[in-house]
Amino acid sequence: MKAIMRPRVSAGLIVGRRSMLNLREMNCKSCGIKSLQGNKLQGKSWLLAVFCCVRCILYPGTKVCIASGTRGQSINVLEKIKMELMPMSPLLRNEIGTILISTTAATVEFKNGSSIKVVTASDSARSNRANILLVDEFRMVSKDTIDTVLRRFLTAPRMPGYLHKKEYAHLKERNKEIYLSSA
Repeated sequence: MKAIMRPRVSAGLIVGRRSMLNLREMNCKSCGIKSLQGNKLQGKSWLLAVFCCVRCILYPGTKVCIASGTRGQSINVLEKIKMELMPMSPLLRNEIGTILISTTAATVEFKNGSSIKVVTASDSARSNRANILLVDEFRMVSKDTIDTVLRRFLTAPRMPGYLHKKEYAHLKERNKEIYLSSA
């Protein structure tokens, strides 16, 4: 299927064509997307929700961790997935196994082994692991917390089965850090 090879088309299929109408460009290095630019109706959280879903579906076994100064700020991304993206896309609904959003835990588990987890950027977040770390409103998170707690989440890269074959050993993936701010 050609859509899997072209991220903009894949994103359109996964989250619904209507929601992609005002999205100008979708080409990021970590999943073929350079930048996410939408109109005022498509805010940072909505674009982040699209990115997380596309990445988790196209790269099975991806562990995404969203951190911010307050838990509610990060949970907003999961709410966008649940309340806006899933109702528009039967394909996305089929890919997601479970969504848990509560005051103590917030996760999206995909059927292919990928997951999105929300943490508060503080010392209590230690022991989490991820391949992609997204720090929302990073200017509100201390540099010390980023260096001593959050960056330590990125201990092991994603290891799909094909990397165990000699001819693909050079394709190892690196973990990614993405910092977001509305300022």
